[in-house]
Amino acid sequence: MRSISTRTLGFLLMAFSLAGRLPAEILELPAELPLGVDSRLLLELGNADVYLTSHAAGLPTLRARLVAEGEQASLEAISSGGSLTVRRADAEGDGEVPRLRLDVALGPGRKVRIAGSGLMVRAKDTLPDGAGRNSVRLEVESSTAQLSGVRVSEIEATASSVRLTGTEGALVATLTGGSMQLQGHHGDLELTASEADVVVVDHLGKIMPRLDGGSMEVTGGEGSFIGTASAAHLAFAGWHGGVELHARDTSLDARESEFGDRWQIEGSELELVLERISGTIVANLEGGSLSGEELNATLELTALAGARLELVGIHGSLWVELSDQAEGWFNRVKGTFDAQVSDSRLEADEIDQLTLVGDRADVSVRQIAEQAEVELTESELDLDLRGIRRRPSLDLKGVGYARVQLQEPCIVQLAGEAASLDTAINVTSCQLQTQGEVPTDARERPRGGVRSTTLTVKMSPEAVLEVEGVP
Repeated sequence: MRSISTRTLGFLLMAFSLAGRLPAEILELPAELPLGVDSRLLLELGNADVYLTSHAAGLPTLRARLVAEGEQASLEAISSGGSLTVRRADAEGDGEVPRLRLDVALGPGRKVRIAGSGLMVRAKDTLPDGAGRNSVRLEVESSTAQLSGVRVSEIEATASSVRLTGTEGALVATLTGGSMQLQGHHGDLELTASEADVVVVDHLGKIMPRLDGGSMEVTGGEGSFIGTASAAHLAFAGWHGGVELHARDTSLDARESEFGDRWQIEGSELELVLERISGTIVANLEGGSLSGEELNATLELTALAGARLELVGIHGSLWVELSDQAEGWFNRVKGTFDAQVSDSRLEADEIDQLTLVGDRADVSVRQIAEQAEVELTESELDLDLRGIRRRPSLDLKGVGYARVQLQEPCIVQLAGEAASLDTAINVTSCQLQTQGEVPTDARERPRGGVRSTTLTVKMSPEAVLEVEGVP
């Protein structure tokens, strides 16, 4: 190809842009290139620094030069169908090419695609509101990019560092390794990341990630989060919105967040930590663990296959299902607590209201304030009902053992079949009576006005019950 002067090429580009077609021409550096009327600009580069600015006034121009003196390089420019493509003309072969610097000044409403490796990209849009922000698309490898104030449509980055500040638009991002940080982005984010580290701050819109390894932190912002993760780490802080996550072998920390909609997570071998969360939380765990503290929430938790739950300070309703060797520890549940336990273990302390159904379960509950209804089949129970204000009930089915403590004065009232099973019941310091029997006034309301605590019991012939009255 023949070489032409910068001035001549500029006029040719403008003329052929209007005609819609232009053969490839070579531009020797340093050079200045008017960008004409093309609405789309494609930069295909390697080993280059690209500075992209947007202004409401002035002629759109591309200036290119070598970073180091004493070297030679050239660009190839092609204009066709409303698009201008600028690429390196010296990139053939395996040798390292000299580093370039491109300064691109654009007017409003342009679409820019930047592709290549070894790039350092800086893009800033200073257009006034309503002027039509430029749209940027990145396809980079082993590069760094900082975009501020522009519209971003697509990012494809490998082993690169990308940072977006004050950007907007529906964004589709694909990351392989490297990192990406979004600060104050307005618009939906669809993210596919493999072994990448992602930070999202003050985001407004949907976040739809697919994570394979790596990490993702979401701080502040409002919208919805719907995604999948494998062998990844996620963290939320100050997020306002719904969350839906399907994951495996993944850890998640959520702190100081308000889920206006339903927060739901399910998967296998997950490690979840929740602190100072409000909203509705649904979790289905197969293996792994969940720990929570000071949750002002409605919780629905399912744990199986050895999963472990540990919750402290629940202000709201709690529904739990434990099965297949799962374990649960619960403390300070200020609301209703409904539990279903099968082939698993449950321990609880400082509960307001308890409704529990168990099958082959190991259960220990202390300090129930309001009410307790317990039904167990072939299970073991240690139940401390001292201080309870309403009448508790206990139903023991099959072979099982229960030990119960009541505050004196106390009554154990046998109902149904249990009325004829005195030999299977050991009652100490409480009155034992059958249902319908009227207790003595002294037992029901002794001197001083303290009403007796009455435990209603149903039990099968195989079950064993021990009740102790405690001063």
